Amino acid sequence: MELLRSLGFDLTPHPDVPGTVKHPDFLARRGDVAFYVEATLALPPNDDAAAQARINAMYEGLERLESPNFFLAIRERGQPGTPPPAAQWRRTIAEWLAALDPDEIARLFQEFQEHGFDALPSLDLDHDDYSITVMPVPKSPDLRGTPGIRPVGSVMGEVRVITSHTSLRAAIKSKATRYGNVDLPFLIAVNVIDEYLNLPYEDDIWNGLLGDDRLEIIRRADGSTEHRDNRAPNGVWHGPTGPQNTRCSAVLVAVDLNPEEVATKTPTIYHNPWAVRQLVEVALRLPAYVPVAGRMQKRDGLEVRAILDLPDRWPFWETEVRLPVAGPAGGEE
Repeated sequence: MELLRSLGFDLTPHPDVPGTVKHPDFLARRGDVAFYVEATLALPPNDDAAAQARINAMYEGLERLESPNFFLAIRERGQPGTPPPAAQWRRTIAEWLAALDPDEIARLFQEFQEHGFDALPSLDLDHDDYSITVMPVPKSPDLRGTPGIRPVGSVMGEVRVITSHTSLRAAIKSKATRYGNVDLPFLIAVNVIDEYLNLPYEDDIWNGLLGDDRLEIIRRADGSTEHRDNRAPNGVWHGPTGPQNTRCSAVLVAVDLNPEEVATKTPTIYHNPWAVRQLVEVALRLPAYVPVAGRMQKRDGLEVRAILDLPDRWPFWETEVRLPVAGPAGGEE
């Protein structure tokens, strides 16, 4: 919070918020600019036996799916905090498969060696920070319609280094609606503690805020296909029904910030384009992404060491001392 003080803000700890008995960490005020601040950590996910049990139960439910023409290849991400709706997903997958032509999918499947599973259509299903992408793998003609064949053909878990955005997403979601309909802009400051966060960091951060980056395949009436970059509807700011968590005005993200690196690591502010109450863009003078004409644009800002007036090598410069030099008689000079 020393950063806000150095920018001229007065801080009130645990202020009252109309309509709730809960208290955010701070109210920051400078002249006509005022906003609430909540600080939190995004920690890497741990192995969770309970979450794995929920996933296993979900797959048991999917195995009851009648799929005469296709096996299912499933790519999964995250860990569910509550049981995924297996019965509902089973119905959704069945309806989706019924509209697919197995011969056409077989033709696309021949492109696997060149394009991987991106050559196939896919279906995304999301629940409680856990999501799966379902892809149809065509059965051979002699197997089509044969009863009793388990539909799930393969499951691809996520590689550890691409899961960092899920912890960021969970940390923000846990705070975004905690204080109800706040009467001022609301800034959530997150320190992402994860040595495996991908470079560039922005890619993982946008996956957390706006949804997982994905490739969408659109099939035209003439049989040709078009590939488009798209995002899964599982972002903290944009979900299955569109914008969500609009009480969160912006997120300030630092990565692996610790006391020894305050002078060398400058956080970035990500403004929520759908926020009910927008945070004044220039209020914090830090690097920021802001919405401009339907796109997020980067704005340069000051480094933390300039705002706090810290030497480049702080705090190590303070510990540098001149060692004594031995004199001719073994004494010190």
